[in-house]
This record gives sequence, structure tokens and C-alpha cells, in this order.
Amino acid sequence: MKDPQFFLTDKQLLVNDWIQSMGFITDLEVVLGKYCADIIIPELKAIVEIDGPSHYKSEMKKRDEELKRDYDIDHVVHIPVEIEKKEFENQFNDFLKKNFDDTRNNE
Repeated sequence: MKDPQFFLTDKQLLVNDWIQSMGFITDLEVVLGKYCADIIIPELKAIVEIDGPSHYKSEMKKRDEELKRDYDIDHVVHIPVEIEKKEFENQFNDFLKKNFDDTRNNE
């Protein structure tokens, strides 16, 4: 089996940088059973998935439920591959405000 790091995309690296610039520690391409999570934010018990053309909603819903149930994950955030930084920051900040009392301000 190849090292999961081999499969990193430019967008995964970019989004990972954006998340880290907001003060979070991340792990990239984490194998969880039969799945591989794009980005994990351990502090939030959250997975960030960069959704490209190979992601199908019905399969993703089942996958998300399994990850939450089997791996102590509370949140799976899906980000479209074509997202730009400002839109990502807005969506991610909305996610933080909705799910956590202590949000971080990246300004």
C-alpha cells in the first residue's frame, strides 16, 4: 500500500494551510479503517473533506455516519474543490460559530 501522503492534492495543502493559519493543528490524509480523511482537526473532532468530482453525496452521507460512529468524529465538513480562500474562511467561521462556543478570529 502506498503512503497516503502520495495522494495529497494542491487544494488539500492549501485548505490545510488556511486551517492552520486560523490556529488549528491538523493531520493530513489520515486512514480510518477503509476510508482516508483529507484533513482532521483533532481539537474539534472534525474532518474536512475536499469534495471533487469523484465524491458522490449518497456515498458521502453513509461514509460520514460511519466515521462519526466508529472514530469519535463529531463533524464532517465538506468543502467544494473550487472554493477560494475568503469563501472558505466564511464557511469555516460559520461552522465554528454554529458548533462551538470558543471560536477563533483570524483577522
